[in-house]
Amino acid sequence: MDKQAVSVSQMTSEKPPLPVDSQRDETEAGLGVEQEVALEAARDGWDSKVEYFLAQVGFSVGLGNVWRFPYLCHQNGGGAFILLYVLLMVLVGVPLFFMELAAGQSIRQGSIGVWRHISPKLVGIGYSSCVVCFFVALYYNVIIGWSIFYLGSSFQYPLPWENCPTEGNSTVKECAASSPTAYFWYRKALDITDSIDETGEFNPIITGCLLAAWVIVCLAMYKGIKSTGKVMYFSSVFPYVVLLCFLIRGVTLDGASEGIKFMFYPRVFKVCDLVFLSQGVEGTGLAFIAFTEAMTLFPGSPFWSALFFLMLLSLGLSTMFGTMAGILTPLMDTFKTLRNHKFLFTACSCVVGFLIGLTFTQRCGNYFVTMFDDYSATLPLIIVVIFQTLSVAWVYGADRFLEDLKRMLDRPVPVVYKYLWKYVCPAAMLGLLGASLLKMILERPTYTAWNREKASKENLPYPGWALAVLSTLIIVAFLPVPIGFIHSLLLERLGQSPADTEAGYVPCATTDIDLTPLSTLPPSGDDPNSFSPLLYENHDSRLPNGHIEHFESSSVL
Repeated sequence: MDKQAVSVSQMTSEKPPLPVDSQRDETEAGLGVEQEVALEAARDGWDSKVEYFLAQVGFSVGLGNVWRFPYLCHQNGGGAFILLYVLLMVLVGVPLFFMELAAGQSIRQGSIGVWRHISPKLVGIGYSSCVVCFFVALYYNVIIGWSIFYLGSSFQYPLPWENCPTEGNSTVKECAASSPTAYFWYRKALDITDSIDETGEFNPIITGCLLAAWVIVCLAMYKGIKSTGKVMYFSSVFPYVVLLCFLIRGVTLDGASEGIKFMFYPRVFKVCDLVFLSQGVEGTGLAFIAFTEAMTLFPGSPFWSALFFLMLLSLGLSTMFGTMAGILTPLMDTFKTLRNHKFLFTACSCVVGFLIGLTFTQRCGNYFVTMFDDYSATLPLIIVVIFQTLSVAWVYGADRFLEDLKRMLDRPVPVVYKYLWKYVCPAAMLGLLGASLLKMILERPTYTAWNREKASKENLPYPGWALAVLSTLIIVAFLPVPIGFIHSLLLERLGQSPADTEAGYVPCATTDIDLTPLSTLPPSGDDPNSFSPLLYENHDSRLPNGHIEHFESSSVL
């Protein structure tokens, strides 16, 4: 399951358009106080199902699919890895992805509201999702900044990483001992230090590119999905057009058939190396070293290079939009003050993200990107997903959830999902978490550093202070789950919170819940006896836009 999928539940499907200001004023004049509050709390939806679909595609397919998957595939058996990957995707990835989408669609709230709706004790899961999204956004936008830098550098002929620079009459030693692309990445782009202990000064060019990346994100997010939805038409479709072009170009090259056979032929007992992975290229280096070297072999290399990094920029931004929505939307849904100052909150969030992101624009910043990518977002994500699965499958109940989906979709959901959610997915995620923690305990975490004198990479152990930072980040991301549980228990003891059985989740009505009068909504949690008539009787309700919606009783408590 992709690490950014935790925030998918906040995306909602097509909704009726909001009235214009003049119509809204006239409408509000005839509404009661509670109905005015409901109308004020309404938020925008996607203009069409196409936008929603493109947003899901763009959010699910990100930069990791370009550099992480190819490396893992070739380093772990090629076709054998693909077979295992497909198996786990079918048994674990797709069911969990469907569960998050279904929960978000049926409840139509952000991640905080979704889990509070199921049970007040689970609200911490939503806050942990926001924290994980924040960690991802911090380093993800740095990588977008790198893509901006390479995109700008692509408008040169020859490409600046095509040949080694010279000092006097001789080639720069560091470049001659490595390669032009590796030298450009480590020395010109990052000007990297030899270890994470050597912080170094800020890289001014990369800092400027990071600022540009956050400005783009802020401009795309300040109007919410009304603006990002339009951007998705380009950012979600363009990468596949470029990949198709590269595929056509690749299969026409000499030796393409051998390469395809090498890719898919299962190598169970011995892992063979690719020609350009022979140097151990992995992670971001696969995109900024190996692929840049491949671009130099194309005729008209600046054009293909610009196309490639524009594709990376599109992939990164489409995922970044969903990640930021996973932070902003749940918090604005939960806190009215933030909702009333939407633009200010969005701008301040981007400013905070940029300021903290300066950590990654130091000369040692690439090592922090690796640390965040490998640990601070991955392990908390696994923990959050485990709690999500157990909450839906066992706390709320897989059977009840399937019944809710049947009402929402007007068709039954295959019962196999019940057993996948209850047994297969939790077991697989717990096994993955246990294996990851066991590896961290038995083997000291390491990172790949660039040694300037040797002009090569080397694996170094994280220093003690880095391990402390890493552990703190993991704890901070996970901490809202127990805090939310304990806080709910304390409120329940004080008589200020309803019991879980009384504050249970109810299926979404057939109309837009954000535009429904408060009298038809489930209880907010303050009054355990304030149940909605929606749960008990059939009735008609007049919506703020003048339409009449019929509700049927479907108590699931």
